[in-house]
Amino acid sequence: MCSSQDTIREVMAEMTGSRNRHLPVVDGGALAGLISIGDVVKHRLEELELEALVLRDAALRHL
Repeated sequence: MCSSQDTIREVMAEMTGSRNRHLPVVDGGALAGLISIGDVVKHRLEELELEALVLRDAALRHL
């Protein structure tokens, strides 16, 4: 189980530790949704792509 306040890293750790591919998202004691490993992977890929763009831009500015 996770909440909407949990970070992606926390959700990844919970999924890995519990060996679950889906987790309920609970806020205020009520079910708010469901997050899947696909959702987590998609978000992480977007983060990594953004990081790569920032690093590429920084490197090009130093040439």
